[in-house]
Amino acid sequence: ARAQAAIAAQYGIKIIAVSVGAEANQTLMAEMATIGHGEHFQATGTIDDYSQQLSAILHTIAGGGQTTLIE
Repeated sequence: ARAQAAIAAQYGIKIIAVSVGAEANQTLMAEMATIGHGEHFQATGTIDDYSQQLSAILHTIAGGGQTTLIE
């Protein structure tokens, strides 16, 4: 994964990593975002919490534009 992130970065691709759940590998996700000159976001808690957090994360990623989570 690190090698692919480095290749993406060489091509100017920004990596935005989103971790969901307490058991997600936060260290790896943060590293991928760092390699790809992007950001790492994390959503934890209950499924209801995830939905609210993911909506906020997507809103941030979209630069404040409208976003909608679908099931």
